[in-house]
Amino acid sequence: MTGARNRAAAGPQNDFRARSRRKKRGSNADMITCYLRYEVPLGKLADFEAYAAMWLDLVPRFGGTHHGYFLPSEGESDIALAMFSFPSLAAYEQYRKDAETDPDVQKAIAFVKETRCFTRYERSFFRPFVSENSLRPGVRSALQRLRAKAASAIGGETPVLRPYINVG
Repeated sequence: MTGARNRAAAGPQNDFRARSRRKKRGSNADMITCYLRYEVPLGKLADFEAYAAMWLDLVPRFGGTHHGYFLPSEGESDIALAMFSFPSLAAYEQYRKDAETDPDVQKAIAFVKETRCFTRYERSFFRPFVSENSLRPGVRSALQRLRAKAASAIGGETPVLRPYINVG
């Protein structure tokens, strides 16, 4: 039997152990990305940019990676987007807890209340998944070398390593 079939035949307990080993090796399997969609009133884009600049500095202080803001550019759009990631849901929840008492976060919240630079927002959560075929050849071969090196370090089992694409 192949390795995957062998693990599947061994039952869910072995599958759980395999996932636990991957987590310990620091894979991106648990990473969470927050996608935000804002409605920005006409004439408030400059205020929104000031608000966005605050968060570009804040998220990394709490252990996250901010992927940037995407502002209206052409046409009559009033939609702005943002994305940031944390290594896990637990890390995101810790960020939320720590942010409640952070003075700079409180300044950002007060700025929104004062300027009304957005009227509403929606928050969605995602996990990264990228097909190796969609990667540039150099990145794909680097990922394959990394997999082979990790497999030899752990005794031959090929780990599941998902590429993480950092925009910005």
